[in-house]
Amino acid sequence: MNLKTLLGAGCLLLALEAEAAPFPTRDQNPLVAAFGLPLPLPAALAGAGETRIDTVFNWSNTANSQAAGNEAILFDLESREVRIAFERRVSRRMALRLQVPYRRLNAGVLDSFIDGWHDAVALPEGARVFLPRDEFRLTWFRDGRTLVDLREPVSGLGDVSLEAGYQWLDSNAAAISFWVTAEAPTGSRAKLLGNGEWDFGLHLAGRHAFGSRGAVHWQAGATRPGAGGPLASLQKDWAASASGSIEYGVWRGLFLKAQVDAHTAVFESEADLLGSAVILTLGGDYRFASGWLLDIGITEDVEVAASPDVNFCFALRKSF
Repeated sequence: MNLKTLLGAGCLLLALEAEAAPFPTRDQNPLVAAFGLPLPLPAALAGAGETRIDTVFNWSNTANSQAAGNEAILFDLESREVRIAFERRVSRRMALRLQVPYRRLNAGVLDSFIDGWHDAVALPEGARVFLPRDEFRLTWFRDGRTLVDLREPVSGLGDVSLEAGYQWLDSNAAAISFWVTAEAPTGSRAKLLGNGEWDFGLHLAGRHAFGSRGAVHWQAGATRPGAGGPLASLQKDWAASASGSIEYGVWRGLFLKAQVDAHTAVFESEADLLGSAVILTLGGDYRFASGWLLDIGITEDVEVAASPDVNFCFALRKSF
């Protein structure tokens, strides 16, 4: 075996040792994102004595309007969320995970890009043809009442979450973990940065390897949003969520990935904009020999209008 082959095998081994994970994204619908629906959780907990740090940036754009029954909703905005997660194993089978998000809702700059993309691939523009570019508006009227009316950009700390994970199974071929999640009311309810209540959830996450380069990830669970404030009477008691992804190594540390995320409706509403959502994320990650992992993905709304028109997901991860 020559030196070139040995170096290639070594790079592949280091890349495979970097922690594989699904895209760290979820539905960025501005009326739903504050209600405790989880990002994909690790199937394999952080190693003994290690701290895993994830830095995640989700940047989404949506422009939709709908009148359904006794309500009218208008979304014309971008959301940008930076989220830092810290995970530490605290016993042989238990780990704790802390997530701190910072969110901004504003007019943004992506409207022209999305219009050009829709034209290039012949996708429908929907409400975009009637809305001005790069402006901010978020309103929800129901039964003659104004439930939400934001006309100026807002930003600040979102709802901080604390999660406890139990490692049920962990081997080279498969890993399964059970998670209990709690989201604290640290974000402003008036600014839609949080819902002003504690949210709780139970979730199961798994990973299964196939061959030397491929793996599938899955997650399923339910969230109980805290009921309070002006939207409490419209909230459902539980929201179910699930995700599934597949990844395959194509060249040394480069892996291509596809992921589907879905959840049931959080609110009682006839509007598609607040219904159940299905989103597709395509992209990949690169696993550096130093142990860093870089994720890049782009999300489209499979269930049209229920989630943002587009979301860009970037993440940088490492265990120390």
